[in-house]
Amino acid sequence: IGPLQVRQQAWWATLSGSWYTYGHTQLWSMIGDWESAFEAPGASSMESYGRILRERAWWTLEPDQGLLASGAGSDPQRPLHVAARSRDRRWALLYFSSPATASLDLTRMQSSRHTLTWIEPATGGRLTGE
Repeated sequence: IGPLQVRQQAWWATLSGSWYTYGHTQLWSMIGDWESAFEAPGASSMESYGRILRERAWWTLEPDQGLLASGAGSDPQRPLHVAARSRDRRWALLYFSSPATASLDLTRMQSSRHTLTWIEPATGGRLTGE
């Protein structure tokens, strides 16, 4: 599978209340040029995934699709987008599997003032705004 599918599976599992483990076939069996698997695009995606989660108390996440007032997606051409928020409702993570227009229901969060950070899941690049 490609790096997009690796990211989708990881974020779908994590933000739906499960967990995800990534492993490259060449690493598991240590065949061929197995060292090159460390540089595979999917491995880079998992590095960003891990960094994003380690910056937060990921273990407090609870699935909350209600944060997506619209635009959750269900069409096979535009895969599901997922959302989870911390138990204390102070922060949330949302994953958009493809470009989308969505409305958020931020009344589900503790504060009425919000800072939003867009994180590119493939690289970890960020943009922040209010």
